[in-house]
Amino acid sequence: MKRIKSALLSLVIILCGVPQLAAEVYGTIIYAEGSSFRLVRNGTSRQISVDSDEVFGMEVIPGDIFQTASQTMLELGIREAGAVVKIAENTSFRYDREPKDNRTTGELYYGRVRAKVTRLARGSTYRITSPSLVAGVRGTDFGLDVIAFRRSPDTGVQPVAADGSVSVDTGDPDYAVNDSDATVLHRVFCFDGSVLVGDFSGPELETVVLTAGEKVERLVLAGTAETGPLEKMTIDSEIRAFWDSRPFKGIEAGIIPVEDEGVRDVPARKPRFAPERSAGHLRVPGTITATLMVLGSSALVSAAVLDSMTSDDWMVRAAHTSGCIMIGSGTVVTLLSLIGR
Repeated sequence: MKRIKSALLSLVIILCGVPQLAAEVYGTIIYAEGSSFRLVRNGTSRQISVDSDEVFGMEVIPGDIFQTASQTMLELGIREAGAVVKIAENTSFRYDREPKDNRTTGELYYGRVRAKVTRLARGSTYRITSPSLVAGVRGTDFGLDVIAFRRSPDTGVQPVAADGSVSVDTGDPDYAVNDSDATVLHRVFCFDGSVLVGDFSGPELETVVLTAGEKVERLVLAGTAETGPLEKMTIDSEIRAFWDSRPFKGIEAGIIPVEDEGVRDVPARKPRFAPERSAGHLRVPGTITATLMVLGSSALVSAAVLDSMTSDDWMVRAAHTSGCIMIGSGTVVTLLSLIGR
């Protein structure tokens, strides 16, 4: 009996650690350039150099927050959504997933992102939100901006990065109020396809559908927001110029197939890419591991029951041994799949 109790205790310890090892991979970093970025995962923050060997092919798990430096850009390949998300410099972006609703989501805290979504699974949805707007899509090329602006007597109106540094001069006085107040621009734009935009900054949810070449904007000042309906406008040259100089590199490598590569004739940026892995490669180890763990658990439970019901020590030992072998095999398969990634 003591032997069986020890085996069951070991089983509990092993099974507590296996779910994290056997978790499905929802996405990876497929391209990066620049200096470094900060990854916040499970409440722990760490600075990662783009030149680090762990970056390309790094797994993306729900809840990850990516914060890029002033010269750093990342591309995330989200396989379930068939999407590539480009995170521009000076940007903070959170990836998440809601399994019950079969929904993949992104949350833009500040900065600029662009996404290409081409092959959502049946019943799946993909959306990106900002503190003011939400954009939901089914096959499109779109983006969101959350940019703070301030006015200076010396430099005029300029966007402000999260660290307080100034980037590009817009020359548009509508995006600032006075020397001491800052205005935050929330913007959604659509390059191709269509995107459903919702504004939840007001008392009632308002929606509008954008098609190729259109955008909507909201200006927020000191906790207040614009009132009135969302008005569709034509995408301006600043948005196009910004993303013309920051094309998708992971798509060019064929890692996530997309029919239209979008921006062309842009100088190369010395890209490094993650190796392509099929969806089957990611699912099979998890399935094998789960099967072995279930069978092994059943064998150990059977051993415990037999130990209390029969004096046949051989049957107890056989069930106990079989359970340990299957659980051990499942652990080995998981470790090998992690090493192979």
